[in-house]
Amino acid sequence: MRKEIVNVRIDERLIHGQIAAAWTGYLKVDRIMVIDAAAAKTEIQKIALKMACPQGLKLSILSPAKAVENINSGKYEKERVFIVVKGTETLKSIVEAGLKLDVVNVGNISGKTNTRFVKKAVNVTPEDEKVFQELSAEIRFTSQLVPTDPELDFMELLKG
Repeated sequence: MRKEIVNVRIDERLIHGQIAAAWTGYLKVDRIMVIDAAAAKTEIQKIALKMACPQGLKLSILSPAKAVENINSGKYEKERVFIVVKGTETLKSIVEAGLKLDVVNVGNISGKTNTRFVKKAVNVTPEDEKVFQELSAEIRFTSQLVPTDPELDFMELLKG
């Protein structure tokens, strides 16, 4: 994983109170990078994310391909970057596009039809589970809602 990436988190809410208040301060980040194809194309969502981003932090809202291109070109190498993706589909796409990740924090995936409860604030579909299994050979998955919570081994949690 590139040294400028200080954390990668799956959180379907993208930027919200836990991200803005707890995580950015704890990680001492310069930039929040939201990687999400829909958000990168939707003006209203971009405005909402900009409003949710803490003052003084830089914000990038990028498609998976553009994010990987920018990161791998060294564009952010003098910064501390916190990457947030909405779900496993985006995570898989950035890995397939060539972004090397060592650790990913599974933070928030809400329950919906066809999901299984894993832990507080984390529910997975069979498709999510498949992605976690595929990527677990290269990536260590943790789960931590806020920085003061203990870091749990997400793959152990998935086993039930």
